Amino acid sequence: MQADPAERIKGLAEQAVHGDTADIRVEAVTALRAAKDPEAIPALISALQDIDKNVRNAAAHALGTIGRAAIPPLVGLLSAPQWFIRYRAAEALGFIRDPQTTPLLIAALSDPEDHVRYMAAKALGTIGDQRAFEPLATLLRDKNEYVRRSAASALAKVGGERARLPLTQAIERETREEMKSAIRYILGAL
Repeated sequence: MQADPAERIKGLAEQAVHGDTADIRVEAVTALRAAKDPEAIPALISALQDIDKNVRNAAAHALGTIGRAAIPPLVGLLSAPQWFIRYRAAEALGFIRDPQTTPLLIAALSDPEDHVRYMAAKALGTIGDQRAFEPLATLLRDKNEYVRRSAASALAKVGGERARLPLTQAIERETREEMKSAIRYILGAL
């Protein structure tokens, strides 16, 4: 006899949040991802705030797989006090690829934590919304090298050939040879 699908989701949700080990929680979150059931969103939002980064990573992917129904609770997490929750919320929104989240992710480009700025830029590149072009071009001046690299990659995805000028200008400003090389590589792929 097959288990009731709703009961199965309920059991997995319980394990995703309260499983004894991180491995058990990751396994439950992964099963919820495969189920793609919006009923799992509350548990996945809790898992996105887990103490274990592997659980948070799995939850971000699962929420991205569920899609648009996960947007409202993820938006609320963009202002969470812990940077790692804001980071994963931005990541999940990028996986969803809904242009309605572009303004929120643009706002996250000015987050005080560089990890969040990095992930917001990456998410905007995945979404590809033209509204992100100027904010991403501005982020090419960020103090953090990894944020600048993420912004450069996202800018190329969003702007295509239009990104050539700001990327070329970024090379001229760059002092780190590794960054110059990364931007040249991005330019070469345009």
